[in-house]
Amino acid sequence: MAIEQRPDSEFPVAPALNGHGAARRRLTKAGLGAAGVLMTLESRATLHHRPSCAAPSASLSTGTESTYADNNPMCGGARGPKFWCLVSHFWPCSQNIKFGELFGCRGKYADYANVKLVDILGKDRYEGFVGRYLATTWLNIMTGQINFLTEDTVRIMWSDLQTKGYYKPTPKTYWMAPDVIGYLQKTYRD
Repeated sequence: MAIEQRPDSEFPVAPALNGHGAARRRLTKAGLGAAGVLMTLESRATLHHRPSCAAPSASLSTGTESTYADNNPMCGGARGPKFWCLVSHFWPCSQNIKFGELFGCRGKYADYANVKLVDILGKDRYEGFVGRYLATTWLNIMTGQINFLTEDTVRIMWSDLQTKGYYKPTPKTYWMAPDVIGYLQKTYRD
């Protein structure tokens, strides 16, 4: 197709399209529009949360699909704080257990020692408290929903955050409380 240059214009003008060319242009525009809709529909599927089943150090280096794992990591059934607050018959302990009975509390965290675990999990005022997510993960570990973290790892996270102000998943990486919360939330399916 030749493009004409009109003398009174700096820009070339394409010749008028015949019936077939106009139909092709409409199909192309429709196809581009449909691609946008399909991409939107596909991206909605990614909004559904698929848990990440990797230990803290592995989540930084090899991602969730490590070929060096001794066993198959499991976390597909791991649940979040709201679930554990509402469903007491799955608990591996009494719902009356205090946070301090599971996680030693000192310094500025001493007030949490006497708060019931169920309250920390269920009340919105504890939403940003890292202990809420550590307790949730502890419940997931103790009920066999997670096998790539241990009870000791969760307690070390808590101890390090209290004493040092950070948790070190690898030698040169420092996670503050929001980083630990973000990591732990990725291990839950809801």
